[in-house]
Amino acid sequence: MRATPALLALFAAVCVLTGSGASALASLIAQDDFESYPIGQLEPDIGSTPSGGIGWAEPWDVLNSERSRVKIVSHTMSYIAGTVYSHGGLQALRLEPGNDSGGILLLSRSPGTLTGTVYVSMLLQAPTILQNTGGNTTDDFLQFGMDSSVTNPRVSGGVAHPSGNPNPYFFARTTTTAGNSTFGSTVVDPAQTYLVVLKFSGGYDRTDVYINPTSNDESAHTPITRTGTSGATTLSQLIFRTARHESGLDWYYIDNVMVGTTFADVVPIPEPSAFALYLTACILPLAMLAGRRRLPGAVFQPPTE
Repeated sequence: MRATPALLALFAAVCVLTGSGASALASLIAQDDFESYPIGQLEPDIGSTPSGGIGWAEPWDVLNSERSRVKIVSHTMSYIAGTVYSHGGLQALRLEPGNDSGGILLLSRSPGTLTGTVYVSMLLQAPTILQNTGGNTTDDFLQFGMDSSVTNPRVSGGVAHPSGNPNPYFFARTTTTAGNSTFGSTVVDPAQTYLVVLKFSGGYDRTDVYINPTSNDESAHTPITRTGTSGATTLSQLIFRTARHESGLDWYYIDNVMVGTTFADVVPIPEPSAFALYLTACILPLAMLAGRRRLPGAVFQPPTE
């Protein structure tokens, strides 16, 4: 018995499906795991249309002057905790340093115009060095949020330094004012892959940021929360904004971006049937391949009991 090309293709497909959790089965609005793009700049030329993933209304749009900073790279990211398993595959999006001393709208993408509660999740790895030399005018800053147009997002989360603090923390924000942010209590660890979940609700006057959920039960987790009158009435753009990323130091990796209408939509939980299929489609071909490598002259001995 040998591993046919069809079996090996099934092996690869099921491993990817299972590694992505239940995302293929959930009622997502949009998702992108960055596996379908060529290695290199996400938007290599002005006017090019990077349109991977599913469910999106528009392609990714990178600020023209900063296209060289936004790249697809070979990089594997996974988050496993409790019943949650989010696997980004073999490629990820990398945000590199650039000319953003005052903060810029680096890239965006539209999942369509949304009017109710919106959830967004992503895998995130922070840079090895996050610097802060004097408060929120010099700190390394990454913001991801939503608004009705490509602008400083009025509902958002991100990573930054509280004023005067040398350490980076996750934050939740409503409005575009830095002072209207609530910071978490755990320092961001560059050696860790985070699953970040954002919730925009309350007429978009409330932002909740959940870090590293262990189930898709929202009530079992305590978010970082900020409330305030944002002025937003619809959300149609997912926006990434950066500031003060020094050359050679500040690389952010992002993967498995999901947009949905419930917490469970964007927190991937592998289905039990997917695990059974995984065992069948992944373990069996490997065993068959191992069988083909039996040493010459080896004799199969049947079990005696």
